[in-house]
Amino acid sequence: MNQIEQINKTLALVKKAREGEFLNGDGHGIVPSEEYEKCGIDVKNLEQEFKSDFSAPTSTIYKNGEPVESMTGVWSLDFHRYVASQCGLVRDIDYPELIGRGSQARVIAGAINRWYDEYMGDDDADTVE
Repeated sequence: MNQIEQINKTLALVKKAREGEFLNGDGHGIVPSEEYEKCGIDVKNLEQEFKSDFSAPTSTIYKNGEPVESMTGVWSLDFHRYVASQCGLVRDIDYPELIGRGSQARVIAGAINRWYDEYMGDDDADTVE
């Protein structure tokens, strides 16, 4: 794949992720792979099983408001990092490394959006398939 084809592939990935609202700055959520697949995004390489630690609410996984033993899916912060890497964005150069997962996801999402807008501009955003 040549460089232009790779950029077009990455632009399409970012467009789908934006349309699916997956680049929303959420660094905590676990999203089932099927949700990404509905938007045409293959994330099987990012999928893993997460297990609850019921000792604290912040380490307990909830599904539909109820605690669950485990859940298989994609950690939303991993997805943000994956898309950033596909864009060629580099931590500590294109976005800072932050302590909080939500803060980290938000700065990564901002960097991805700037990258996308730089390539596409406001007028051309609908030309990517």
